[in-house]
Order: sequence, then structure tokens, then C-alpha cells
Amino acid sequence: MIDCGGPNVTLTGSGSGGTGSAGYSYRWEPAGGVTDPDAAVTESFAVGTYTLTVTDLANGCVDSDEVEVTSNDTPPDADAGPDDTITCVDGVADLSGAASGGDGSQGYLTTWSPSVGVADPAALNTTTTEPGTYTLLVEDIATGCQSTDSMVVVDDRVDPVAEAGPAVTITCEVPEVTLAGAASGGDGSQGYSYDWSPPDDLSDPTAAQPTTSVPGSYTLTVTDIANGC
Repeated sequence: MIDCGGPNVTLTGSGSGGTGSAGYSYRWEPAGGVTDPDAAVTESFAVGTYTLTVTDLANGCVDSDEVEVTSNDTPPDADAGPDDTITCVDGVADLSGAASGGDGSQGYLTTWSPSVGVADPAALNTTTTEPGTYTLLVEDIATGCQSTDSMVVVDDRVDPVAEAGPAVTITCEVPEVTLAGAASGGDGSQGYSYDWSPPDDLSDPTAAQPTTSVPGSYTLTVTDIANGC
């Protein structure tokens, strides 16, 4: 059987019986599909039915036999799985590969590349700490046939921009002021959470724009809800 492991297959012909005292001659047909049509043992590089004719050199008697050369070069199916994302909250992405098809009788060899950051490059299901495009190579052990598939690990670790707003002044006429906090950048798809400190003298320290009647220095920390940055 011809497979992806090699383009040739060995035809192991032989002769016996008859007189045999002077040996035998051999002839493979079709001759164009073998490397040496006059050798008992030769290499075939094409699928098909091959006929070996053996001639007893002592008495000229002839016999023949046939052998079928088939191919098993169907590649396996490689599935690198869905894309994943690395965030500030979860710095590890899943590589969820799968292998099927082909011959499969002896299983598969698998390799992820590039391997930098990958916990186990030879495992179908593993993890990585590095963003980028990852390619899964699947090799059918029985046939040597290979196939690949790719997935992308997205880097979503972009920090948002926190803006505490301009300085404000508490006066007798304006005893309460609003802190004009705001957020932008980062992922932003799910909005932002806000955390003012110190929180005790604010109307709502988790609001973007709380009010206060107590002077002091206030710090705004913004968290991007989508990526945790």
C-alpha cells in the first residue's frame, strides 16, 4: 500500500518449484510502474494490479501471480478549535484542538507551533500565555499523512484611560461639588467600573461622577469590565 510515509511500496516476488536447477527469471507487468521489472523484489510507485511472471530457466515452464497495490493517502482532519483571548484577568488562553479522519488506526501525532508560551505543544488540548496565530499539525501515524489548521489568540490587555476631571473648589456658596470622572479606551465593549478613594466622603464612590462636600485629593481607578485591565 502506498501512503504519505513514502512514495514506493516493495513488491516481494519469488519463485519456487518446477525444476529450479538453473534458477528462475522474473518479469513484472506493467513494467512502467516498478523500478526494476526483471527483479523478483522491486519497488512500485503507482497503484494498480501487477503481474509477476516466473520462468523456470531449466525447463521453460511459466507461472504467474498478481498483487494489488492500493493507496492510503487520505489526510487526517485537523481542527485547531475556536479563537481565544488573553485578558488582564485571565492571562491564559485555551488551545482546543481535535484530530479525526484519515486512517486513524494508530492514532495521531500532534504539534502546536509556535511553541513559545504553550504548556504542552504535543497535546491536542493545551494552553498558552502568548498571543498570536497558532497552527496545529496533525499526522496520521499509520500513513504519515498530515494536515494543519490555525486559530488566533487575541491580546486584549489594553488598559483603559482614567480621567478624574478638573480640580473643583468648595466654597460657602458651593458647599458640594461634583467630581467629573470619565473613562475611555481599552476594550470598552462592556463599559467600565469606577472606584474613587478615599470613598468615605463621596455620595457614591463607585459612580463616575459622585459628589462630595469634603475637600481633599481623590483618586479615580477605572477597570475595563471586558478585559479586567
